Amino acid sequence: METEPSREWLLAALEERDAQLGQRDVLIATLTAANASLVERVAELERRLAQDSSTSSRPPSSDGPYTKRALRALVPRVLAGGARWRDGALRKQLPALLRPRASIT
Repeated sequence: METEPSREWLLAALEERDAQLGQRDVLIATLTAANASLVERVAELERRLAQDSSTSSRPPSSDGPYTKRALRALVPRVLAGGARWRDGALRKQLPALLRPRASIT
């Protein structure tokens, strides 16, 4: 035969659960604040990464070697927008370093 738990034991178990839930709430609030801070930091870093001499007051010499201008030089003028380009017959994949990166939204 099993006996029912005492009232004191049930109250102690409820207090322990409430304490655990309180700790969990503090942890959630801390992690939420840290996440918001990191989201802001990532947005700022992405904004800075997107800057080049055409979008800021920096000189062109401060641009990296893999700029849009450099990528345009790799695509022959005949293929840029031409029918053969749309066919995909002459389309070539850019080297990995020159491919645009997917942005995280």
